[in-house]
Amino acid sequence: MDSAVEGYRFGHSDENGLNQLLKDKDAQNNKKATKAAMSVFLQYLLSENRDVIDFETADELNAVLYMEIDIIKDIRFKRANDTFRAVTIQLKRQDLGKTDHTPSLDEDAVGKSYGSVALNTDTPCGLFQNVWFDIMRYLCICAEGAEKISEV
Repeated sequence: MDSAVEGYRFGHSDENGLNQLLKDKDAQNNKKATKAAMSVFLQYLLSENRDVIDFETADELNAVLYMEIDIIKDIRFKRANDTFRAVTIQLKRQDLGKTDHTPSLDEDAVGKSYGSVALNTDTPCGLFQNVWFDIMRYLCICAEGAEKISEV
């Protein structure tokens, strides 16, 4: 048995043991791949004469790279947003920018579905189907999902 937990019914570990546990959570190959990727990223920054980000771990790098940025309003993304708008307009002019919207579900049909035996939450099967229906209805954003739901 591990010396950190030996003699304790529910386990016990000191700060060093917890740090070691966190350090060992990832497979050795993942650690090597992450270290190599971080090294390549650092080399890229240096080769492009970019500001070198001070980081020692992947978590520190992610914190810097994924800080909250509003890519719609941030002035640094103005050119990208202008380009996106221009391409969107160009596609519409070429008749390639159409969006075919799937009609929304009829509320009467939804009401009938909830009132049916199939979605009765008093039975395990009905509860399961009710949860599935809700997930599909509220979370599925693809057109196929809406079409399939209307078939239910």
